[in-house]
Amino acid sequence: MMKDWYHTPARYVGEKLLVKSTFADDEKNTETQTVLVLHLGGLDGLSHLTGIHGIHLGHIEYIATDPTRATIPWVQRRNPEGTETVFSTSAQGGPVPQGELLNDKYASEAEAQIQIPQQLAAFYRTQYPEVLKAKAAQVKSAGDELVTLYNQNVFPFMKVTWGTHPNNIGHT
Repeated sequence: MMKDWYHTPARYVGEKLLVKSTFADDEKNTETQTVLVLHLGGLDGLSHLTGIHGIHLGHIEYIATDPTRATIPWVQRRNPEGTETVFSTSAQGGPVPQGELLNDKYASEAEAQIQIPQQLAAFYRTQYPEVLKAKAAQVKSAGDELVTLYNQNVFPFMKVTWGTHPNNIGHT
């Protein structure tokens, strides 16, 4: 298998010129070109992390607020010296946006099967009691489905949890 050297963080790539052509759905198939200079970076000769392939080597957390994970109003990066840099669409010092809360850790699938529906019901009981009262069956069904998703994607004994293997192939 050939290793993708563009995605080797220790290799310094620098900049890359990318020209991407797309064609319209018209009679002439009109071409449109997008021209980008990508600052890929990496670990340079002075051991500085630069560009997207260097800067992401620190610890990064983000909050996505939509189902497609395309709206990201808050990003935090832990810098090598221990400081943190926050990028946020909210005002400086404003509250951190609320994202999805599917990251709890459970000791086993059996524990998750009990805790996940209970935690979902507790959320509705404290935040939206009128919804829980009117749609108790749907909340229970949602809890059961979350357990199914957990069992299909999280394997505590293998240390595989949400986000261990994210799929953002292609950088499109």
